[in-house]
Amino acid sequence: MWAARGELWLDELISLWQAVHASSWLAIFDGIHSDNNHYLTSLWLRLLGDGHSPLLYRAPSIVAGAGTLAVVAIHEKLKVLVLFAASFILAQYDSEARGYALMVFFAVACFELAKQDRGALFAICAVAGLLAHATFAFALAAFAVWKWRRPAWFLAPIAVFILCWTLDWRVMVYRGGTPEPLLDTVRRLARATLGTPLGPLELLAIPALGVALVGLARTRERVFYTAIFLAPAAALVLLQPRFVAPRYFLVCVPFFLILLAELPQVAIAMVVLLNVAGIARLDRGNPKEVVQYMAANTAGDTVTLSSDHKFRNWIVLEYYARGEKKQFEYVDDQSAPWYVIHDFSDDPNPPAIAAYSLVLRTAWSGLSGWRFFLYRRDGSEHASFLPEGQPSLSVDTP
Repeated sequence: MWAARGELWLDELISLWQAVHASSWLAIFDGIHSDNNHYLTSLWLRLLGDGHSPLLYRAPSIVAGAGTLAVVAIHEKLKVLVLFAASFILAQYDSEARGYALMVFFAVACFELAKQDRGALFAICAVAGLLAHATFAFALAAFAVWKWRRPAWFLAPIAVFILCWTLDWRVMVYRGGTPEPLLDTVRRLARATLGTPLGPLELLAIPALGVALVGLARTRERVFYTAIFLAPAAALVLLQPRFVAPRYFLVCVPFFLILLAELPQVAIAMVVLLNVAGIARLDRGNPKEVVQYMAANTAGDTVTLSSDHKFRNWIVLEYYARGEKKQFEYVDDQSAPWYVIHDFSDDPNPPAIAAYSLVLRTAWSGLSGWRFFLYRRDGSEHASFLPEGQPSLSVDTP
């Protein structure tokens, strides 16, 4: 629940808007064509409609995260449960109004059901996994390689995959993000999985990978583990996507954590502490704080702002400005009274902007959202600003 605090961030808001404004319930499956449309989550968002608390929108993910822990508690060792419960990357996506937590739950459930040869329930969970998120297909491919002697298990999941591909996935539009080298994406994934901060501690990923490989060689499910780690790599080679994010490999993480339980107890304790520290810092950016600061420090009835990225910043800020008494307007004008910069760098350095002063920076940590730098145009004579001595929102500024 700690990770689920705070405001919705851009991708959650896009998912909410798409679900609420879809032309019909059926259009969620064949009419949106966006990588932010995760079917099961979109159905929930459409059912709720606009104007509810972030916790309510995130409820299915929170429940799915708890369900994953329950499955692991029943079927795996205590060390595995501890690693799952303390996982930063799982906590990140178990607390967002998106399909990743549901996908992880169904992937773990399928794994345990496959070990017990419970084919009917496996097929149901595999179908649900595909409806949760398209990257469940990596797990489905691994299960098919592992259980190739059970073709009947895969009839329904493969049929659903073909249907989703035909109606939606083949024409899916990737909203994307900032492209980065694949190595940087892998490093971010490793840091989020192991909890290591940027710097020399990243090298801990090397012995961790070695332990995972040893665990893979010993386990009876080695065929599955090999396939689940190779499937995303094969997709990268075949599809060569322009944008890749750590979350696209999330379906592999729970199985890496199972193998990671082969670490010595001291090493497991270190991984747990690093991950818990990451969860404690998790923050998606606090856009409401930016909105409230501008509203409290604008004298007139209209707050005028510009930014370094209209699409990303204005969608989020406008959503939270709806609750303010003052009107907010966005202009493509570098002389606007307020200027917002978004930043998700590991080492934040607010840029200097001519004729503007930095007045607010928000907290941010994690894989979602970003920190905001808020600038105010210099000159107390500007009509948009409160006269000196007038009360304003109390916030910490650098």
